[in-house]
Amino acid sequence: MALAEVEVQKKDEANKRANRDRARREAIDNQMAALHDRRKISFSAKLLMVLLFLSLAFFTIVFILFHVSSLKGQLNHIVNFLLALQW
Repeated sequence: MALAEVEVQKKDEANKRANRDRARREAIDNQMAALHDRRKISFSAKLLMVLLFLSLAFFTIVFILFHVSSLKGQLNHIVNFLLALQW
């Protein structure tokens, strides 16, 4: 009788250990899946930031070129005015 109880107890311990290991593996799998999802979001965020940076750079360049061309026109008027004052 005692031998049978020991065997049952060993089987119970083995089942508990197997269940614990299975739960641990499932938890690790869930963490890996969550990490993988986070990486996808992170890549999307990086792509969005790159696109925003490129559009900002483009509009900055257009803005600077517009003002430089405007300044050239203003400088031309100033030079013409100064030349007119000389005569």
